[in-house]
Amino acid sequence: MPCQGEGERLSDLSIGEQGHISDAILEGTIINQGWVSNATMTSQAILSACQVSGLITNEGRMENFEFSGTMVTGGTLIGMITNRRCSKRCAFRG
Repeated sequence: MPCQGEGERLSDLSIGEQGHISDAILEGTIINQGWVSNATMTSQAILSACQVSGLITNEGRMENFEFSGTMVTGGTLIGMITNRRCSKRCAFRG
């Protein structure tokens, strides 16, 4: 089920396998079995066990995720990070 955040702050989420959050500001603990794309994570955000795509601005912590997007910038990356379909301009910047 897709959810367009439209720049809204979303906090302490659990996203199911069919879930997809995009264009949101995430904070708190985000447990994600679905997708997060084109999102900003605040310094209090922890995103784990997920699939990530698009452009991610990370001020928090991301752990154990699959990436098939363009760029993850900032924050802390922990655990297993799997690159699924990185674009030609793909980058991780801390």
